[in-house]
Amino acid sequence: MFRQRVIYSILLMILFSLLLSVDVQAQQDPEQLFSNGVINYRNGQYQQAMQLFTDLCEQLADNPHITSGLLMAAKTAEQLQDHELTRTYARRLIQEYPGSRYLSDAYYIMGCSYAEQNSDRDALTYLAYAVENARTRKLLYLSEEAGLQLCRARVDKDIVIAVYRHHVIEPRQTHPDPCGQLRICAGGIWKKQIM
Repeated sequence: MFRQRVIYSILLMILFSLLLSVDVQAQQDPEQLFSNGVINYRNGQYQQAMQLFTDLCEQLADNPHITSGLLMAAKTAEQLQDHELTRTYARRLIQEYPGSRYLSDAYYIMGCSYAEQNSDRDALTYLAYAVENARTRKLLYLSEEAGLQLCRARVDKDIVIAVYRHHVIEPRQTHPDPCGQLRICAGGIWKKQIM
């Protein structure tokens, strides 16, 4: 009888430990982390979403969601009004994955983050990058509108002209569009608004 209880207890402990290990593995699965992070984000549970996206972004090997995870981490940090963390994740996406389909989204988030902190030159620069690289009409519209609103609200005319020259007249060789042929010249649109 005593022996059966001991064996029964050992089997229960083994079963319990197996269930725990499966749960921990499921939480560390990139697909599961991303899905749960998005669910938390959509439900306004930004702290929980941030933790899941942070865990996701730390997994570099065999992680099909690294770029979308970085973007969602930046968006979540933006919702938490942590501008430094927002820019850290967006910058990481821009620097480590320059061919990502989320590149223009990262530029847009960077521009909005700088605008929130009244860093107008940086805000307009990143918003211009977002316009140049926009893959959707919605993002193109949002980027242009954010730049226009910034110009109308408070931007010094000299800053807009400097950003315009940087993106149109004197593009850098390392710039994503070295020839200066912008799809839509955000700098020019913004320049017209204040001239």
